[in-house]
Amino acid sequence: MSNCWNNISLRRSLFAITCVAVTLLAACEKLPLWRTYSAEGLEAFANGDVARAEHFLKAAVKDAERHGSNDFRVAITLNILAGYYRTLERYNEAEPLYERALGVAESRWAPNHPRIALVLENYSLLLSQTDRVNEAALMAGRAAAIRRSQAN
Repeated sequence: MSNCWNNISLRRSLFAITCVAVTLLAACEKLPLWRTYSAEGLEAFANGDVARAEHFLKAAVKDAERHGSNDFRVAITLNILAGYYRTLERYNEAEPLYERALGVAESRWAPNHPRIALVLENYSLLLSQTDRVNEAALMAGRAAAIRRSQAN
């Protein structure tokens, strides 16, 4: 893996950038609570308040789960929380969340849905960071195939 991934500040910045859409959604009125919590968590993380970020991101998952354990909101919030843990190198906490997010995503969306590709891409980053290069390549390849199918 590139040496740039050794810099936690860079990883925090990249995580915040990839999740900026969620943060922007919080600016709208009457957003669902899970989106508001996600945005608050990402904002806190971007500002370096790790404890507050974790609190809000966990609250986002809990609120999403009110809609059912297989609801699309669960896949989205789990992916965000897993990314948070991955960025902090808390890989043992991130991996089961990615696994669950992927399972929910695959049960909710068509096999070539971009949200499945997003979870696969993020999960493959964790696998790369934990030196599981072959597994990472398989996931990244699957995500790339989904992205190519969407481009056509």
